Amino acid sequence: MHVGFWLVAEGRERIERSLKYRAEWREQGRRALRRHATGIYLGGLLFLTALFILVPGSYIAHSGTGPLTWGLGLTVLLLPGSMLAVTVLHGALSRILPPTRLPKLAFEHGVPPDCATAVVIPSLIGNANDVDHLLRQIELHQLSNPDPNLRFVLLTGFPEADEQHRPEDAALRDRVSNGIAELNRRHASSTAGPFHLLHRERRFNAVEGLWMGWERKRGKLDQFNRLLGGDTTAAFDLREGDPAGLDGIRFVITLDADTSLPQTTAARLIGTLAHPLNHAEFDPQSGRVRSGYTVVQPRIETSPESGNQSFFTRLNCGDTAIDIYSRAVSDVYQDLFDTGIYVGKAIYDVAAFSKSLAGRAPENALASHDLFEGIHGRAALATDIVLYEDYPASYLAFTRRLHRWVRGDWQLVPWLRRSVPGTHHDYLPNRFAWIDRWKIIDNLRRSLLPTALLVLLISGWTWLPGSPFVWTLFAALAPTGHFFIDFATGLARERRRTSPEFARSLTEQVGRWLMLLTFLPHQAAVTTDAIVRTLYRVLFTKRHLLEWTTAAQTAAAMAGRKAMTSSWQEMAMAPTAALATGAALLHWRPGALAFAAPLLILWTVSPEIARRLSQPLTPRSEKLETHDVAFLRGIARRTWLFFETFVGPDGHWLPPDNYQEDPGRTVAQRTSPTNIGMLMLSTLAAYDLGYIGLEQLVLRLRLTLRTVEKLEHYRGHLLNWYDTQTLESLLPRYVSAVDSGNFAAALFAVEAGSSEMTRTPCLRSERWQGLSDTIALVGENLPKLLEDDGGSYLAEAEKRVMT
Repeated sequence: MHVGFWLVAEGRERIERSLKYRAEWREQGRRALRRHATGIYLGGLLFLTALFILVPGSYIAHSGTGPLTWGLGLTVLLLPGSMLAVTVLHGALSRILPPTRLPKLAFEHGVPPDCATAVVIPSLIGNANDVDHLLRQIELHQLSNPDPNLRFVLLTGFPEADEQHRPEDAALRDRVSNGIAELNRRHASSTAGPFHLLHRERRFNAVEGLWMGWERKRGKLDQFNRLLGGDTTAAFDLREGDPAGLDGIRFVITLDADTSLPQTTAARLIGTLAHPLNHAEFDPQSGRVRSGYTVVQPRIETSPESGNQSFFTRLNCGDTAIDIYSRAVSDVYQDLFDTGIYVGKAIYDVAAFSKSLAGRAPENALASHDLFEGIHGRAALATDIVLYEDYPASYLAFTRRLHRWVRGDWQLVPWLRRSVPGTHHDYLPNRFAWIDRWKIIDNLRRSLLPTALLVLLISGWTWLPGSPFVWTLFAALAPTGHFFIDFATGLARERRRTSPEFARSLTEQVGRWLMLLTFLPHQAAVTTDAIVRTLYRVLFTKRHLLEWTTAAQTAAAMAGRKAMTSSWQEMAMAPTAALATGAALLHWRPGALAFAAPLLILWTVSPEIARRLSQPLTPRSEKLETHDVAFLRGIARRTWLFFETFVGPDGHWLPPDNYQEDPGRTVAQRTSPTNIGMLMLSTLAAYDLGYIGLEQLVLRLRLTLRTVEKLEHYRGHLLNWYDTQTLESLLPRYVSAVDSGNFAAALFAVEAGSSEMTRTPCLRSERWQGLSDTIALVGENLPKLLEDDGGSYLAEAEKRVMT
């Protein structure tokens, strides 16, 4: 038994009892909360929901209405009340329970062979750009996580079509296959390269009436798991890469095409799932995972670059106030129930994961299968491991993703019953626990919230008793529960309300809240369409349940459309609903129009707001005043003076690490790859600013690079510290990835700058400006420009080059 069982797992309380140790009252409360987690959690939700709907319900009762109106009013208030209840309960739990950190194995010397892992991207290739993007992504994953026991696999297929083969298929197949072969040639070591391609052709799906890959992404991964388990009948029609490289794979990290896998993240995920305390244990009677995990889901954050695509992404990235549907709550589930929510980008144990799903997944029924698989496999959330993914660049792209997600979640309605469909068209006992079913219900609840808020607003303006202002205020403030919790927490931590960070956060929160209210009718229409469409297919036609459009396909479809036309066409329902509501109020309840008018105006112009928010951001350029330019150029000239003074033949044309003026006027005669890179960038900048000419630029760079060639290297990398006078490496001798990266970036910049010089005239106006800066520097009584040996350095170097 692992020692961690007694220290951090179930055995801890037994150890404490044997030692007669009594935990402090806070810890005892947390343990009692976890022991009765389901009852307390669901009971708390019911109590808070009742509280939040009975308060406005009493307002209805005091208006003197009958029981029918009171009952209808409570029904309208149910979902908005639940929204506040979930927010308050999760806020309270997150402050009572400390974040859960899963135990991990520290693979400091690399992933061991018995934990060999495949990093997999299942995706569709519809054009050459898709292929190039996938090849670039899979190579970046390998460069970020270069371990000999990692394999990097593309699981590809073609988009569905009316025929099995399309004219462009062969070229795309060759392009991706040749790309994988080239990656293996480029990155192969003593063994075969780490990259693999497994490609599926289309098969006819009689239920969908189309040629497509079997079960889409779920089918790719299922067939890949079978292949790893030794099933040679797995339907991959094209393979590239050494088949032996996939032997012994124990874990799979599955990623989307837009997911980034940061450095060392793969090893941390593997170390988490490989830890003995996280090993999945199955109940022999029910087949359910009773402890441990088959899936570990890392935290998903928005990539920094996608957050600056538009004002829409800038407001929404890192927060989900507008994104009611996908608001992350699985950290509370992990802290309270020791289970998380699988969102499709995670690591899983191939054998255990396949065992947990054996006979449980029916065909042609699950387009969005992540939650379903995570519940069966008992997923964990590793909140201290982060993956990054892109965020939709525009509002319309966001709503199309929302539509796909809502359809996927409503397909899980049959799994709320006692008997559920199985793989072989039979019905099996439902082994989902109550909290598992609540996860499904919670997704359904969140998908209904836009419609519920819209119904509450219109009801408050039309038939609900009391003041329309009160109902408008309640509906508008219902989505801001988490904002008030954050606000109160900030005050409790004694944040200054005038601090820039707090003010910026407040501004972003208000912006997201206004967007939510602005797009409410359109989001209600989108989610209602997805719900009705899915229920009709699930209950009646049983067709098109696998309908799915990837984010890349959505972006390609929208790229050729005019933004204004697209937004007004797709969002026509919002202004139509606003004008119809305004006309109805004018006819039946004119007194409510004054309170409804601000929102009605926003809804009317919401397509134009969506268009403007979704426009690509352009960098702002600020015109500097004359005195600002002079100030900055003075700083630049003083900076160059450092290199001009201290970089010379005595230091082999390498920059010293620093110069200490007081006491002692000491020059630190050591340097690093970062210092060398900064010297080269500064030399290039000095040329651009006119402080040196082309000959001096070439001379200085050439002398520095000649010295760099003489320095001791390790596998092509510079070591981190050298003596600038003896050129010996300094102890401790090591390679710094950060410094090597800085040096490489500087080389790229110098290469690009050097290429531009071929198109630059010999006589440049910048030289006169540089001379003016030098005169100004001397005129300010600063150290002389050619003090001491500064001039002789260049003179000696010029003589050496001429000789």
